[in-house]
Amino acid sequence: MSRSDDLFDPASPLAVGPVVWDIKAGSDQMSWYFMVAGNDRRGEFHAATVRVKGDRERVCRARAAFLLEVLQARPREVHAFDDETDMAGFWEATWPCEQTRNLMANVKKEREAHQ
Repeated sequence: MSRSDDLFDPASPLAVGPVVWDIKAGSDQMSWYFMVAGNDRRGEFHAATVRVKGDRERVCRARAAFLLEVLQARPREVHAFDDETDMAGFWEATWPCEQTRNLMANVKKEREAHQ
């Protein structure tokens, strides 16, 4: 059984976001991570942030290993995204709720700030 089965219903889609970074308050260090989302057995949306110490390459390897483990564990619908806006749009369309709407709004706001 995959560790993702503890939070996410194995019969539901699983969405894995791209490797991205942020800078935590009070720090000047980039923190690399990716997100995983799905719903539990009650149909409620959940998102988990997977942070791995190290550089971007190490987090990319961790994301690839996670995807491999999930895909080998059992047949499952998995969506892997290379773009945060595409990911947030999928989450909002698949699991419409306040959390996914807020996430999409935050991603759009962040994108606009960096253009």
